Amino acid sequence: MGWERYDGETVTGNVRVLSGELDRDLFAYLPPSHGLPGRRFPVVYMHDGQNLFDEATSYAGEWRVDETMEALAREGLEAIVVGIPHAGERRGHEYAGDGARTYLDFVVEQVRPLVEDAFAVAPGRESTGVAGSSLGALSSLQALYVHPDVFGFAGLLSPAFWRNDDDRWYELVEREPRPDARVYMDVGDDEGEGDERLRRAYVDDFERMAALLRTKGYGDDELRTVFEPGGVHLESAWARRLPDAFRFLLPRPR
Repeated sequence: MGWERYDGETVTGNVRVLSGELDRDLFAYLPPSHGLPGRRFPVVYMHDGQNLFDEATSYAGEWRVDETMEALAREGLEAIVVGIPHAGERRGHEYAGDGARTYLDFVVEQVRPLVEDAFAVAPGRESTGVAGSSLGALSSLQALYVHPDVFGFAGLLSPAFWRNDDDRWYELVEREPRPDARVYMDVGDDEGEGDERLRRAYVDDFERMAALLRTKGYGDDELRTVFEPGGVHLESAWARRLPDAFRFLLPRPR
């Protein structure tokens, strides 16, 4: 059947869906200039794909990725965004547990060929990125280290570094060679949903990782960190911060 038009309840622009090829549907936003002769576009692979484009399929509201990309296109910044839905109850296993490496291999070895075969994707790691929130942010960070030949930028929104109750994410950054990549990372100061211990964990872990990345040599051109007063752990907050994240991460048209 191939990639078909996805006419969701709150979808804006050209969003496609691919069903039946893998163990989950895939979604892809295509920029307004897609299909013009000679044009190729950066691509961002995003986790929790059911929450990106359509209110009807989202858990607690959508990221408004399609609306954001349409607005950025009017600024001259266009990209393909691929939404990969999570695996339900196995979300934590895939994003931050024992299945994390297998999931990233799935993105690179199974999802990416389907996208590159169908759409006008710009070649090269500098045009290929990954992004997500909470546990999806952890997966995005890990993607830079386990597939440094594939991914050249990553968006980490509200990373839940506390989730594994150990130092594995800091040890990963400390131990492995620094990827040549751009990293955007943010957090709100009210992400604990009323739990002060959890709220503090989000902020403290964000600051710890930001400091570690700086010590590994990431300068202002490669790393942007954003602390949002009043920011909560919710899709509406990520939707609000996403435009500036993409302005930093996406390569500018040549």
